[in-house]
Amino acid sequence: MIYQKNIGFRGFIRIILVFSGLQAFFCLHLFSQVSREWVQRFNGTDNRFDIANTIRLDVNSNIYLSGTTASAGTSTDILALKYSPSGVVLWQAVFNGYSGNIDQANGSFLDNSGNFYITGFTSDTNDILKVITLKFSSSGAMLWSKVFLPTGYNQGFGQAVIADNSSNVFTCGYIRRPNRSYTLLVLKYSSAANPLHSTRLTLSP
Repeated sequence: MIYQKNIGFRGFIRIILVFSGLQAFFCLHLFSQVSREWVQRFNGTDNRFDIANTIRLDVNSNIYLSGTTASAGTSTDILALKYSPSGVVLWQAVFNGYSGNIDQANGSFLDNSGNFYITGFTSDTNDILKVITLKFSSSGAMLWSKVFLPTGYNQGFGQAVIADNSSNVFTCGYIRRPNRSYTLLVLKYSSAANPLHSTRLTLSP
């Protein structure tokens, strides 16, 4: 089976699938040389380090990035950026958390309405790391943020986030007890950020 698609940056790519029994192989072939169309760089206010870790593309080819930035007067903050198809920065948003300490993005999701969801972790005023889930509108306004860490645990980390067709939001990650036992975690929020459900699976150290 051969599938050919214009990938939108002055080149064509062909994906060839070859099936043999239960095995499948694929190869990529560029018909023309790819050229770089633009480069954008982001430098946080503390001029130290900025790390992007997810990228999403909407139906209009706008680009959404999530990551972590070092901001002046804080440790690290969660960063969200939106670029136009031509590389113009449409908006940027920074989440500073609740203590001016460590905040980090690990996963993101973009829904069909352009709402951008990010999960990771945030530090509270006692330096306890907790699972954080953020929702931004398509124009960059933060619609809500939710923090989760149940009693008996001393660390929490969000790893991935997704939303369904009803805009319910699912965050998965893990939480840790002081004895270093880890618990897998799945959270469900309504579109208005009301907690609907949580599921945990504990793993022994």
